[in-house]
Amino acid sequence: MYRLTKLYKICLPSIFPLVGLTIACVIYFQLSERLSAIDFNKLEVSSINLFFILISIILMLVNWSLEAYKWGALVDRFQSLSFSKKLISVLMGLSIGFLTPNRIGDYAGRLRFISPSNRMQSIHASFVASVYQTAVTLLVGGVGLAYWLDQEILSTHQVSLIYLILLIISLGFVLLLFRMKWIISQIIGLRFLSYFADRFRWFLSIERKVLQRVFFLALLRYCVFMLQYYLIIISFPIESSFILVISSISTIYLITTIVPTSTVSDIILRGAISLVILGTFIESEEIILVITALVWCINLVLPSLIGTTLIIFNRDK
Repeated sequence: MYRLTKLYKICLPSIFPLVGLTIACVIYFQLSERLSAIDFNKLEVSSINLFFILISIILMLVNWSLEAYKWGALVDRFQSLSFSKKLISVLMGLSIGFLTPNRIGDYAGRLRFISPSNRMQSIHASFVASVYQTAVTLLVGGVGLAYWLDQEILSTHQVSLIYLILLIISLGFVLLLFRMKWIISQIIGLRFLSYFADRFRWFLSIERKVLQRVFFLALLRYCVFMLQYYLIIISFPIESSFILVISSISTIYLITTIVPTSTVSDIILRGAISLVILGTFIESEEIILVITALVWCINLVLPSLIGTTLIIFNRDK
């Protein structure tokens, strides 16, 4: 045991830089691949509003700060962390998640400042925070999808049916989110599922007001990255209604959330979906690809690079 502990202490300092450099290489190659698909000669750079793009970059900090607050609201129940450590953990998780399918490595990346005895609870907290964020994306995205289909594809009767289905699904989601504790308590109360009771005990102990706060922060964060996307779109000379643009953005987020991806397929998927959805009011494919690349760089690549830097240099507890 002593030899294993000594070996762990010797190897640990070299693990973090290795992971960080691996993430940096993946980001570099994926960024190069995405940018190589864009013909910049067809773009009128002088017509781009750089101020809106700058605001979107600033909002990136707000976006991930809200995620830190959301995750932190659950973590605070079992371990006290400063906001800076929560934010660092979230950014580290984002970086490690960059290497894994559906960013599942994000769960492990957030354990940096969590004591060993609380790490399983931290994973549960990350999962609950993710569930609430996904639920908001599905709720808003469903409405956005129905509006987009109404404008571009379907007849009035078909859209009315979709809205009815979405209303039922939305009510189900709301019930699930705000009555989740009661539903889980009833499920694990079944005799053949009693084995799992201990694994859900922590979640069942969370006060309703904490879960309501998590839901509110998830909704607020969704509004922020919707605004980021919108600002990037209108930074180009594009004419379209506000509602159509917002519904298109929510539809893109909905589809990319539902479809399982890895880092490579995520890039391809986002580009393909954007060409279809945004192509209904943006004629230039180059502009669509640049918009997609900017959103990807601002909300994923830039914070992942920050997280990578923290992984390499922030080795102390």
